[in-house]
Amino acid sequence: MPDQLPLVFPLLPHSSAVSRWIRAKEVRERAVRVVFEHEREHPSSWAAITSIATRPGITPETLRKWIRRAGTDQGLRPGLTSTERERLKASEHSTEAAAVHLKFTGRLIVRQD
Repeated sequence: MPDQLPLVFPLLPHSSAVSRWIRAKEVRERAVRVVFEHEREHPSSWAAITSIATRPGITPETLRKWIRRAGTDQGLRPGLTSTERERLKASEHSTEAAAVHLKFTGRLIVRQD
């Protein structure tokens, strides 16, 4: 039954921000994988999410968002993948920086690739 799933999630260390981020990523990936693996054992996706989210100490809503993002990244859901989102954000930042430069210097930045 779902209450007897053998789940082991690593605890987040308190040593550095980088190691916390890496561990948080591991927890996120593992929690999403466990939901995908055990979703059919529950009456609904939400039941699987709430059952699994309580174990590593994350909220069900956070896990639901992680699952939606993973589905998009895997092509199971429509939308921008994480990589595409990062590229779009970098492009917007670059455009904003060029606009600020143009405003203050009167010269346009042209990249020569």
